[in-house]
Amino acid sequence: KKFSGHYEHRQLAGGIGHNLPQEAPQAFVQAIIDVSKV
Repeated sequence: KKFSGHYEHRQLAGGIGHNLPQEAPQAFVQAIIDVSKV
């Protein structure tokens, strides 16, 4: 087992490439907010 802690996999649609903070800033910020609640 590689990860022993909590994790969440998210898939974003709409042509998101390799620069998530620039291409989907709302989704990026929401992921940071959600992980801070764990």
